[in-house]
Amino acid sequence: MRSRSRCAPRRKRPRDHPRRRTRALQALAETLTPTLTETISHIGPSGPKSRFIYCPRAAVKGADMTSCRSPLRTTVVALAAATVVSSTFAVSLRPNKATDDSVCDLAHDTNLYLGSKTLVPSVASKRDQVDAFFRLAATFVASKCRNGQTLILQGATASSIDVQSLTEVANSACAVASVVRTEVKLPLGDVTQPGFELRCTVLKHDELVVKLNDLERSDPMESLKARLAAAAQQADRGPSKTDTNSQAKKDCDKMTLSSILQGGSCK
Repeated sequence: MRSRSRCAPRRKRPRDHPRRRTRALQALAETLTPTLTETISHIGPSGPKSRFIYCPRAAVKGADMTSCRSPLRTTVVALAAATVVSSTFAVSLRPNKATDDSVCDLAHDTNLYLGSKTLVPSVASKRDQVDAFFRLAATFVASKCRNGQTLILQGATASSIDVQSLTEVANSACAVASVVRTEVKLPLGDVTQPGFELRCTVLKHDELVVKLNDLERSDPMESLKARLAAAAQQADRGPSKTDTNSQAKKDCDKMTLSSILQGGSCK
């Protein structure tokens, strides 16, 4: 009687077997991790460069092995860190603008961009225009920026609204003596217009937040926006009848040569 072979044929593991999936993930991690750690090391001098050290299976001379992690874990941590660092420190008013964690960048032409997002009509009172642009820019600084960053603001030299509102932002966020003004050229379509740039180091972030809260209590932003909208609507309708009559009466009250010799034009 023939004896049965002790060696059973080896079964192949299915493609979705857990061990195969684990090996595939580890291979992918070993490929991606050096690139990810190298990218993170260039985010900033205070970034997590020293926290993520890629350690291959073979020991590396001079490496701190206590900082090593498995390739898969290192990849996941590196991805998370890259996302957090890029979203926390890249502060710019205009989207997709290259910047770093050293600046709070509201250039170029700060109020032109803010006015494209929130209605601030030129027919509104000057006080409301200055207040609106100040609050819009200051709110961005208070919510996105931090002490130690260089604040950058830009405006048109010919616009007294730009000069007053942006200067107030700089003086409220920085030490007044540290604000530096530079004359620049602002692009406007195919031409340029004279402009100015304000730079200073943010040192009064907490004070700026308190100032905005006080303004909100005394004159809510929604009330300000309502006044701005009403001014724009009034300009679209034209001067009211009351305004026209008032202007006519004012003209009739003027003492002119015509009114003396001919009795004037008001009947």
